Amino acid sequence: MSRLRQCSTCRKGVTAVAVAILLVYVVVLSGCSARTRFAVDLDLLSFIPQDEHSRTEKVPAGDGGSYLLLLPYYDQLITDLDTIETELTRGYLLEFPVPETQTEGDLALTFTLDVSLENVGDTGSFDRVEFALFAAPVSAANVYTEGRKVLDFAVTNLEAGTLEERAGTKTLRPGDPGFQLLTTGAVRLGARAYFQGQGQPRIEYVMRELRAGLSVRPFSLFP
Repeated sequence: MSRLRQCSTCRKGVTAVAVAILLVYVVVLSGCSARTRFAVDLDLLSFIPQDEHSRTEKVPAGDGGSYLLLLPYYDQLITDLDTIETELTRGYLLEFPVPETQTEGDLALTFTLDVSLENVGDTGSFDRVEFALFAAPVSAANVYTEGRKVLDFAVTNLEAGTLEERAGTKTLRPGDPGFQLLTTGAVRLGARAYFQGQGQPRIEYVMRELRAGLSVRPFSLFP
C-alpha cells in the first residue's frame, strides 16, 4: 500500500484553514456578545489535488464495498478501514468554544456537497454510492470505526449508463444522532466516499463542492 499523498495543495489547504480559525477566534474574543458566532468553513476539496476532483474508478464487486478517503485524502480505493495507516484515519481535529447548554441554533455541523455520479460501465450496477461526514472523539485513532457517520448524501441502484447528481447542505442539530460528540468542544472529522456494486461497474464522479462547516454561539447564555 502506498503512503499518504502529501501534496502542496493539501499543505496550502491546511494552512488556510488554520489562519481562518485563528481569525474567527479573534473575532469571538473581541465581540463577547450574545450575537457573536464562531464559524469554521472547511473546504475539503483544498485537501485534494485539483486533477483528482474528477476521476473514473473500476470498483471491485463484493458485499463489503470500497472506500475512498477524502479527509485526509488517499488516492486509492480500499476495502478494509481497520488496516490502513493511523495518519489516514485520525481525521481532522477541530477545537471550539461551546456554551454549557445548547439550544436550537447555538451549535451546528454542516456538510455540503455538489457531485455528479455516472456509472460508465457496460455491465453491472451500484447498489449504493455515498459521500459521508464522520465525527469521533479526540481520543479516536480511527474516525471511521470508532466514530459515527453523522451526515451523508447517497445514490442507490445506479445502473449502467445512468447519471445522478447530488447537491445541497445537510445540518447536524441538537437531538440528532452523533450531536453529543460536538458538545465537548473538540471533535475529529473524517470524510469518505463509499462504492458498493455488482458485476463490473465503473464510476465516474466530478466533485464541484465538498465542505464541512461548524457554527457555534459560545456566549448564548449571556443576555
